[in-house]
Amino acid sequence: MEQKKKKGGAGRVILIILIVLAALGAAGYFALRAFIQSKIESMGVPDLSSSISQKAPDFALPLTDGSEAKLSELLQDHEVVVLNIFASWCGPCEKEFPEMEAVYKKYKDKMEIVAVSGDLVLDSMDDMIKYKEEHGLTFQIGMKNESIDSLTVGGFPTTYIIDRNGNIAYGRTGAFLNGEEFEKIVTSLMGDDYKGKQIASYIFLVRDKGNKLYPGIQIHLSSDTVDEILTTGEDGMANYYTEDAHDLKVEILNLPEGYTSNIDEITVGLDSGAKMITIEKK
Repeated sequence: MEQKKKKGGAGRVILIILIVLAALGAAGYFALRAFIQSKIESMGVPDLSSSISQKAPDFALPLTDGSEAKLSELLQDHEVVVLNIFASWCGPCEKEFPEMEAVYKKYKDKMEIVAVSGDLVLDSMDDMIKYKEEHGLTFQIGMKNESIDSLTVGGFPTTYIIDRNGNIAYGRTGAFLNGEEFEKIVTSLMGDDYKGKQIASYIFLVRDKGNKLYPGIQIHLSSDTVDEILTTGEDGMANYYTEDAHDLKVEILNLPEGYTSNIDEITVGLDSGAKMITIEKK
């Protein structure tokens, strides 16, 4: 099945760049690929909260084997469906796929993964077939189309996890830290006692404007029902997961002397993903 690609403003810009770089051959292609990836990674994390606990669109996505992944049909035999929108040139996407594959093999009788390329003009179905084979992936791979246009995709990867009721229980932009995090989220939606949940998972990253990472920073999360302290590791990151997503107050308990931060600008609600905490000298 041939996919009709939409060429909006961003698509036209990249298409023009492609034409200019065509004369450069492979060097031009990889230069463009690196440029786009750097732009995606420098973007702010989009708010996915408007999609959480909403009905997922009953998508129909073309797959590498010539078939079609239709959500309503997948939910007849599975408790969880994972929709992952990636790009073949995206490093974090490539890094998280083996972790997702391992979890999929453990629970494929209860879950399905559909990963689709969100590339604007860089890929075709033949590229996806080659990508799947080279990466040894057994879950479904295909191409993005208009059936998921209602979902926010502000960067790669973007992942939506859909429960047995067809509701979006979890969404994030950014790769999973590891397979354990991914497994914890998908398995929380499985089982006979599942009654519907709102899930959120956050990565707090503490750094300064020179991109120096700060380990050992204590981050206090609080609400009427939550009182938890996270501590950043050597990578400057701390992870928080909850099966009862709600608004949280965020504060730093041990900000280095003489420093200030953007913590007052950070809100934690139903959206999942990375939360950047920038510190700087007063």
